[in-house]
Amino acid sequence: MHVPWSSKPIVLSACRNASMSDSGANDWRYDATILKVKDGDTVVAQVDLGFSTHLIQTFRLIGINSPEKTGKTKLLGEQATRYLIDKVEGKRVIIETHRDAMEKYGRFLATIWLDGVNVNKLMVESGNAVEYWGGKRE
Repeated sequence: MHVPWSSKPIVLSACRNASMSDSGANDWRYDATILKVKDGDTVVAQVDLGFSTHLIQTFRLIGINSPEKTGKTKLLGEQATRYLIDKVEGKRVIIETHRDAMEKYGRFLATIWLDGVNVNKLMVESGNAVEYWGGKRE
């Protein structure tokens, strides 16, 4: 019996809209729109997975730590958050994920690229964050 193609199930393997990064075997780049900046090192983005499929995900900017928005660093934390809002909120970016797993707070580690500029590095260069690669924070 002939089965028309339209009645056959279509199986898609996991796909990532964009390409593998040159920086590492477990790094992937996605087109995304930043929906919200939570603080100076955390954003919420709508990620384009391709095939008109989008996912809203929280990302922690890898390699940096910005001041907290509470306690002794409140003013600096609010300044860092405002700076990041001005740079990326509502804008189309490239999100480069690092590792295929979430960190302890449920966020993927990522670098944000805006018009070819590494936003993570920009946060450090502007004085709104310090480099941080794990371990005890100052």
